[in-house]
Amino acid sequence: MRRALLVTWVIGSISLLGGLARADEKQVCLDASENAQKARIASNLKAARDALLICHRDVCPGVVRQDCEKWLGEVIESLPSVVIAARDASGHDLFDVRISVDGEPLADKIDGKALVVDPGARVFRFVRGIDVKEERVLVRQGEHNRLVEVTLGAAAPVSPIAPVVPAPTSKPTLVPAAPDASSGPRKPIGLAMVSGGMVGLGVAGVLGLVSNSDATTLRDTCGSTRTCTDAQVDAVSGKRTTAAIVAGVSGAVIVTGLVLYFTAPSAPRPTTARLEWEALPLVGGAYGGVSGRF
Repeated sequence: MRRALLVTWVIGSISLLGGLARADEKQVCLDASENAQKARIASNLKAARDALLICHRDVCPGVVRQDCEKWLGEVIESLPSVVIAARDASGHDLFDVRISVDGEPLADKIDGKALVVDPGARVFRFVRGIDVKEERVLVRQGEHNRLVEVTLGAAAPVSPIAPVVPAPTSKPTLVPAAPDASSGPRKPIGLAMVSGGMVGLGVAGVLGLVSNSDATTLRDTCGSTRTCTDAQVDAVSGKRTTAAIVAGVSGAVIVTGLVLYFTAPSAPRPTTARLEWEALPLVGGAYGGVSGRF
């Protein structure tokens, strides 16, 4: 008789505990469902996802489970994700970088995997040793696998290489015999204009080479991170524009000189004209000149 009563008491206790456990689980499901809705309204999609993972379990009431399962799909679709990347000043990938978002840890290293974050204006902080950089990013709801990339470490200082400035050179150039008095100054003027135009083309070529060198330097340094200043870009653009103007004017001068030369009377006289020209490349440009005796 006592044994039967004991068995009955044990069974009753187990049933009571099971009922209490089920009641507790039901309350947990209801609380999770309510918290998920509040988190969704506040755009805290990560918290909403975690709560919905609780209330869509099989132990939850059917109605609650169905609603949570539906909402979970919607939240996962709306939850944005980012892919973190970091490079050093030479453009090499970095891995040992700690990342936090709005002061909350996000990852201890970079492994190329997508990471979920809540939508909104977020401040990403990258830490690698003494190198720290923050990047403010507007994370859009429903945006997946957005690349967030930074460059850590200062670029190695590049010592400007001063161009070798040769000593001024002067080269005498013998030109055809000058015309006599009946031909006037047209041929000498034409020859001088042609020679001056050639010097101008040389100057334009030097300016073009200098501007191309400056553009290559910008592209290899601040161009890769899009941090070049307007002054740096304008300096390169100004040199290219100057080179183009000098080349255009020089070409026009050459054409005019050729016209003057070939349309002048051709009666020669037995004298020899002497024309000298000199060109000197300088830092940021060039100097040229022409002189002659007729």
